[in-house]
Order: sequence, then C-alpha cells, then structure tokens
Amino acid sequence: MNEKEKKKIYENEFDMTCEADLVFLRDFLVPYLSNVFRSLLARSKTEYLPLWRVKEYLGLQGLLGQRMVDLMNENDDERIDHDEWLPFMLNIIFGSFEQRIFIAFRVYDIDKTGVIKQDYMRLFLRHIPIWI
Repeated sequence: MNEKEKKKIYENEFDMTCEADLVFLRDFLVPYLSNVFRSLLARSKTEYLPLWRVKEYLGLQGLLGQRMVDLMNENDDERIDHDEWLPFMLNIIFGSFEQRIFIAFRVYDIDKTGVIKQDYMRLFLRHIPIWI
C-alpha cells in the first residue's frame, strides 16, 4: 500500500472525532489487520488469499458469506489482496454508520441495480443457517 492510499484510509475514509481515534487506527488496528491477513496467507500456503479462506475466517456461512467476500474482492480475481482486505475490514470495524449501511445494502443488492428486490430477501432468508 502506497502513501497516497494510506493517507486516504487515515484521513478521508473515517470520521476522526479526536486524535486518539487516528492513533488507534494507525498504531493498532491497521497493523493488527495486516497481521491477520499475513497469518491467513501463511495458512493458505499460496501467494494469494483464496475467497474460501476469508469466508472461513469471517465465520460467515452460505450466501451471506459469499456475498461478503464477493464485495471484498473488488477486482473479481477470485482472491483477496491486502489492498482489498484492509479497506474493507476497516470499514466494517471502524466505518461510519453510513459506510456500514452501504456495505449491508450492497450485500443484498445481488444484481447491482441499486434496488433490493423482494425475491433476493426471500433468497437470503432461505439461506439462514438453523441450529437446533
């Protein structure tokens, strides 16, 4: 990740209400998430992080897990790069309410039309895991 991308993450992506937020993001959260990525990469024993490994890490099953990793995989190359992993995870963990709602909306907007269709909601509801 180059300096321009880091600056975007630190300054533009998040509403920093105080200096402590920036310090937490810069000194703890970004290094932690980068270490998680490297750990997942090492477990994969490949030069890239396959989508199934991310889905497994996130603990998301079925359609919801697939949609989350599809959103993370912005360039559709069937693998997650650090440049895809870090901004996505930061938005999930540290993003504003609007950023999180936008991600949730995109999960359910399967055909990317900007509309969540009733049929898609039924599809998701049918795929909710049931534990008895």
